[in-house]
Amino acid sequence: MSEIVLEHVSKSFTTKDGTVEALKDISLTIEQGEIFGVIGMSGAGKSTLVRCMNFLEEPDSGSVLIDGRALDGFSKKELQQEREQIGMIFQHFNLLMQKTVLENVCFPLYIQRMNKKEASEKAIELLRLVGLEEKTNAYPAQLSGGQKQRVAIARALASDPKILLCDEATSALDPQTTSSILELLQDINQRFGITIVIITHQMSVVRKVCTKVAILEGGVLAETGLVDEVFSHPKTKVARELIRRDIDTEAEDKLVEAETIRNGEIIRIIYSANSAYEPVIANLVLTYKEPVNILQASTKNVGGYAKGEMLIEFLPDSIQKEAMKQYLRDHGIELEEVTDHVDA
Repeated sequence: MSEIVLEHVSKSFTTKDGTVEALKDISLTIEQGEIFGVIGMSGAGKSTLVRCMNFLEEPDSGSVLIDGRALDGFSKKELQQEREQIGMIFQHFNLLMQKTVLENVCFPLYIQRMNKKEASEKAIELLRLVGLEEKTNAYPAQLSGGQKQRVAIARALASDPKILLCDEATSALDPQTTSSILELLQDINQRFGITIVIITHQMSVVRKVCTKVAILEGGVLAETGLVDEVFSHPKTKVARELIRRDIDTEAEDKLVEAETIRNGEIIRIIYSANSAYEPVIANLVLTYKEPVNILQASTKNVGGYAKGEMLIEFLPDSIQKEAMKQYLRDHGIELEEVTDHVDA
């Protein structure tokens, strides 16, 4: 297991259109053995951040520490050795198309000068781990997208890494295949204690497997924390936007939208496992004999627990809304005011 610490990391690039600040003063700690998500919109700096973690991109300033050792103090040889302990998988797999599945997994072992027999034995063991033992002699062109990613994962595990960096590793996959790959990563994390960093633009990926999440916006660390906390209490506009865009393709997520009442007060209510299945809103309306508008609602599985939110709007001339709010609180519902809601 391995801890990753970023201290005030900044990185910029010079383009024909000028200087682009990809990362701005990022400080972040990823603890040993956890699955950590990094999420943001396109251009937020996610891929640059993950490439700085293994010094494929060297930061302009700041430090990256692995188990307390700063990578910028490593010699070229030491950095090469450290990178062998940091596996990486990509969106487009990066397999050698003219090599068999077995040869692809053996490739990093050959670089480490392992003999062919030992390399083959280890590669077969890893292919068995990812469920592709029968595909050893197949070529990448003969595999599905999910199978290619499993080969890439097996190859990344060949050097017994302490850390596994996943840069949009599920973005090219359909939802069902994505789910199976995420389950595989969870199994690898639990079995070997490998620290896993998942770079993604999909909040559904984060909520399924990650313990903690960092949200980037324009190269800046906008928000970080436990996934459950960020989902329940997003502190920033970008976090709320990412959560609202998280309309999962699986049947567990549902979105309900309705017409807006005449610009009444909008609140966001947050419900958990105990309240998600109670008809609280229906009972609220029956109790106070006053309608509320459900603007948006969703229920999600976060870490094995039902979590959800709903945007509701009171009548603009309501005289009972404070009592209705208290009713919701009394029934275990958390409330927060919404000031930035835009109708879809």
